[in-house]
Amino acid sequence: MVFVIEVFLRIFLTERSSGMNMGILNKKFSKKYYATNKEGYRDVEYFKKNTEKDFIIFLGDSFTFGSGVAQDKIFPSIILKKNDKYEILNLGVPGTNTLDHYNLYKKNIKKVKDSNIDFLIYQYFVNDIDYLIKKRPKFSKFETFLVNKMKKSYLVDYIYTPFLLKKFGKNYMDEIFKSYENVNFEIHLNDINKIFKKSHENNIKVVMLPFPFLNNKKALIFSERYINKLEDFFKTNCNNGDAYLRINSIVMTISEDKWTVNKFDAHPSETLHSIISEKILMSLEKNKDDSIIYCN
Repeated sequence: MVFVIEVFLRIFLTERSSGMNMGILNKKFSKKYYATNKEGYRDVEYFKKNTEKDFIIFLGDSFTFGSGVAQDKIFPSIILKKNDKYEILNLGVPGTNTLDHYNLYKKNIKKVKDSNIDFLIYQYFVNDIDYLIKKRPKFSKFETFLVNKMKKSYLVDYIYTPFLLKKFGKNYMDEIFKSYENVNFEIHLNDINKIFKKSHENNIKVVMLPFPFLNNKKALIFSERYINKLEDFFKTNCNNGDAYLRINSIVMTISEDKWTVNKFDAHPSETLHSIISEKILMSLEKNKDDSIIYCN
């Protein structure tokens, strides 16, 4: 019977992304929709870019990479398509944190040294502090067994993914939020400030996009207290020309069922990518909008 169900699911179940980047269904989705260059970025090779144009660098994690979303629907791609002034460099890499972002940024600023970099679009997610987590959630032996089975079995992936996300997701979020309440947060702010300082040293304007947890309205509202700390940080450390997008308020303008890719993947949906891209374009032109804060 189990064999029959497995065969049935392989025939009729379509691939889908997972927020934890696990399982055979997620693997098939990734293979179908993700294409990266030789450096692992979701972008064309650098030699194909028009280096005579000014550059916008997109820096961030899986949100900037566009996990769960087709290549032409992610906000870096939309911005490239909707403007003829700028060339882009998409440095979004899933699973990276603030220290990773700083190191990637330093490396790639040197690469683009022969062109002018006008803007850094710095996407932040609440879990970018996870390198400072004191107690990282771990899988039990049985959970590890099931996770390994998910790599090959549609049935195990289909049944176990919801339970895995619920348990691991809650434990992980609890540890993330604890890091915002102790001395680690001050360390984290200093690390974020390195990105700002590197930008300002190179006359690059920063547009900051701080994303909350999008799992549901409760998680978004709970994230707000930590996102607000980042807004205070921005106001203290920004330079003229910098901008800050209030992502929480932008998200709340659309219905909750359109926030995320799917019920197993809490990355931003195509709809949200589209809206965010419009807000970024507005910030580049310094257009007035209630969801955008400009540095005084």
